[in-house]
Amino acid sequence: MKNKIRIALFSFFFVTVSIFAQAQKPYVILVSFDGFRWDYLNRGLSPNLEFIRQNGVSALSLRPSFPSKTFPNHQSIITGMYIENHGI
Repeated sequence: MKNKIRIALFSFFFVTVSIFAQAQKPYVILVSFDGFRWDYLNRGLSPNLEFIRQNGVSALSLRPSFPSKTFPNHQSIITGMYIENHGI
């Protein structure tokens, strides 16, 4: 009987903690523009992207990996490594 109560309490605790932990995770939206001039967002033609930028985080400047191609740079963003380390 004690084992059943312990298992029930452990299960309840585990489910409660996992639900609470999932509810606290913020959403992350990464927007990457390929071949996009630095001043395009300042022209005021995209109010929804401007809203996301004002209520989130944006970079003031970036340093692309060399060669400056889309896929290797996206892999560098995702992994946090330079091209010579992730090999793409």
